[in-house]
Amino acid sequence: MSDTPFFEIPELKQALSRELHNAWVFEETPPIPDIPFYQRVVDDAQKADPTFRQRVKAWVDGYGGFKTTGTTGRWTAVPKNPELEKELYQPLTDIIDSIIVGLGNAQEPNPPTHGPVKTRRVVLTAKLAMEQAGPEDPEDTGVARPLKSCPDISVFGSGPCSASERKGPAKPSYPDTCASFEIKLDDKLTPRVQAQLSVYAYETLIQQPNRNFVRIPLITAETFRLVHFDRGGVHAAAPFNYHTNPVLFAQLIFLLTSLNEEQVGYDTSIRWEDGSRCIIVNASSQWSELDGAWHMQPRVLRLRVVGDPTRPVFSRPTIRSRGTKCWVVRDGDQEFYVKDYWMSRQQSPESKFLADIRGIFGVAEMHAWQDNIATVYGQRLHESDKLEATFSDDPSKKDVVDDRVLMRLVLKRYAGTLNEAATAVHLLSAVRDIVVGHQRVFEEKQIIHGDISASNILLTSDLVDSVANVQTPVTGFQGSAALANITPVDDAQASLPRAPPETLARAALIDFDMARRISDGGSTNVNRMGTMLFRSIKVLSDTRLLAIHDVLDDLESVAYVICFVSSCYDASGSLHRSLPSPFKQWIRADSSVLATLKSNFLAKAHLVTTRFSTSFECEVVEQLILDLGRFFHPHVDRVSDVLGEVERVAKMVDGKRMLPEAAEAAVDDARARLALLSEEANLPVRSYIPFLRLLDEALVKLHRAPPQAPLPPPTPKRPRHHAIPSIDILDSLRGQKTCALVFP
Repeated sequence: MSDTPFFEIPELKQALSRELHNAWVFEETPPIPDIPFYQRVVDDAQKADPTFRQRVKAWVDGYGGFKTTGTTGRWTAVPKNPELEKELYQPLTDIIDSIIVGLGNAQEPNPPTHGPVKTRRVVLTAKLAMEQAGPEDPEDTGVARPLKSCPDISVFGSGPCSASERKGPAKPSYPDTCASFEIKLDDKLTPRVQAQLSVYAYETLIQQPNRNFVRIPLITAETFRLVHFDRGGVHAAAPFNYHTNPVLFAQLIFLLTSLNEEQVGYDTSIRWEDGSRCIIVNASSQWSELDGAWHMQPRVLRLRVVGDPTRPVFSRPTIRSRGTKCWVVRDGDQEFYVKDYWMSRQQSPESKFLADIRGIFGVAEMHAWQDNIATVYGQRLHESDKLEATFSDDPSKKDVVDDRVLMRLVLKRYAGTLNEAATAVHLLSAVRDIVVGHQRVFEEKQIIHGDISASNILLTSDLVDSVANVQTPVTGFQGSAALANITPVDDAQASLPRAPPETLARAALIDFDMARRISDGGSTNVNRMGTMLFRSIKVLSDTRLLAIHDVLDDLESVAYVICFVSSCYDASGSLHRSLPSPFKQWIRADSSVLATLKSNFLAKAHLVTTRFSTSFECEVVEQLILDLGRFFHPHVDRVSDVLGEVERVAKMVDGKRMLPEAAEAAVDDARARLALLSEEANLPVRSYIPFLRLLDEALVKLHRAPPQAPLPPPTPKRPRHHAIPSIDILDSLRGQKTCALVFP
């Protein structure tokens, strides 16, 4: 889904509908589970508290608002045949309030004098619109004003995991929402109702960064239906009659508003402690600088959030996705990043890669990690190894719900993003260092990154804090002349001269959550949620997943990063209000169209750069981009020819002009040819060496540049949110505005 703030609720609903497409599980549709989801939720609570059902039944039996006549019973305040749903609002609000108060959820007993206090309060919010996540400055002309939405009934709370520490909010808000209730005359989950519930879940998840799942009841005059949202999609239990099942109804209301914050859906390892937001990490290993290795040493880290305690410095605004969030935290006098993300079962843990590459030049440095904090299937209390969505575009098979796993990393804190590189030398030196790091990781560990983007390359303090560092643009490396003289004995063994051990990288390549080892084979394009704007043409075109992601795919992404930073920012490092070509076209294109647009771009590679303060810098970088286009275009053409043949074969089969057996043989041949092209692309003499030679030639030109008068400074402008698909203006890692492009 797009990361852009939405201008209208219908636009948000449409985006959520696309995001959750083929990700709904409806339990009344075969295969019907032996135990309904709502019953599994109640049974799980019963295991933790054997007196649970007995306590709730005793309360229902003594509640004056529920009457039994003969063999039937009814919550007396609920009208039997309402003509309008608003006739149900107040009666159901009163019943929910009675359950909260009667079963002890209004406030924890004996609350502490200091520190968090757990409270719950029900509010009829059908006419009280709550602000959705959006622009920080709604008064800025032309900026989307915050959207507002209103669940019919809401329960707000305070406590260790809530946004409010000691008491609920004076004004209803999503950050303080414990539970939302939707009231309808009909319990059918029509597309319209699905979209409405999705908005409430979306806002709760993105405005509560420590929320793992959201459960929203759909209640009519007769039935209760529990709808569960998490990073795998949506799970909707079948409706049941809450008049004939009053104890079950009261149990579910109790659990939805529970003072046990884990039952509500919170990640209880992110909580208030001593007035500060704290993130708990149960780490199993510790790095030793003495022998340069990890050692099993269980420890508990209590990391305090720096800055806004309830707002990460980065958050992926989606429901069904990795749900990546990043905080700046402090441990003693050191600051780190904490990154949480929901790993697909088809991926390997990022911690596994980062632990293996610790100490390698130009890549992220991990301090600690915790795997397997929570799972999608665990939250749904689903025990089998597969859960199929109810609907699919392909009638022959249904999509399998991804049992994503919550992972946590503690990483070295870096200084800024690429748009903060002050000069062309800064920018290209930083890019050069991460390419060298990429090569070392590939050659020494056989790991390929697979998801390079503008937000995955961070500057180190050595580059940001000291312009003096760039007086020699290729400090610590042999220059382009040395590179040109390399004559490897064996192309497969060719590699670049190494930097001296004491050399510090000027940037670090981060986010290895889409990485893989070459020995694992396969494509990284499976269920890909990565940054589409920077994907290689092959990855965009390979819809049949025939090709293997290789070194040139990643280096092509690096080239697009150079293009983006050089042309989409002004000389002050601020993103242009309107993106220039070709990016304006790229961000609106689907995969197939984007592949064609990029291929046309590489053929000409003409780009006007605006990030640099002198015309000479602009000219050098524009020539570099032209040279990079010439470098990549022949390889892209060869790959595109093979993939094009596969598409022609598919059309011939569809037109009954080719037998399936012949088509299968043609596809196998294409797969083999693509594998050979990838083997060639992974050779340093075909990838790293020529790519870095082009960077070094540009750096040498910049180093020898005569004094230049700076270009006129850009007109100052207020930071704003841009109405551009797939771009979100976020607080950068240094508190300035930057553009983090993240495409689910």
